[in-house]
Amino acid sequence: MEREIKLPDGSIYKGEYKENSGFIELSGEGHIAYPNGDKYSGEFKNGNLSGYGTYTFGDGEEHCGMFINGIPNGLGLHKYNKGGIYMGEFNNGKKGGGYGLYCFPNGKAEFGLWKNNLLIENMSWQLSTVSAFATSEFIISNFQDKNGFYFGEKMSNYKSVQGIIFYSNGEVYIGKILNGKRDGFGNLFMANNQIVDGIWENDIRVADY
Repeated sequence: MEREIKLPDGSIYKGEYKENSGFIELSGEGHIAYPNGDKYSGEFKNGNLSGYGTYTFGDGEEHCGMFINGIPNGLGLHKYNKGGIYMGEFNNGKKGGGYGLYCFPNGKAEFGLWKNNLLIENMSWQLSTVSAFATSEFIISNFQDKNGFYFGEKMSNYKSVQGIIFYSNGEVYIGKILNGKRDGFGNLFMANNQIVDGIWENDIRVADY
């Protein structure tokens, strides 16, 4: 079922729900507007923000990605109100649990392994393979719906671009991309921290580099 509901705290919910022992339980796809100006659109489970969604704070800060019980967990993209952007793994609301990329407002970028909001293994030298990081001319977008995030040059159907793809399975690819697939020289960072480099065609590694 779907309807607009005013919750006890003054929040307004519009979306799917189910009735459980006479109580309304937010469940499925929906949108909620909180009294403090925050908003969330996405998936709900057992009355909580759980699944994929976008949370927009009243001050303009925004988090897009996976939530568990209202807390960012898993792959996400966070836009800070001071201009910084982080994309990568989150663990209990903090940057960490895997690979991540933080872009400073001045154009500087840091890439590596994060834990508890700290960069514990700096691998920013990998970004030298992506020329787009040397300028402010890059784009950020969802990658194939809910399957990840992309950062780099504007994608084209006719030529390779350079960029980074954060996949929802925890893997990260840095290098040449054609039509949304690995194509050309690039490095694939596996979820187990193994790094595979080489020449790729249509997402398949075809040769060493």
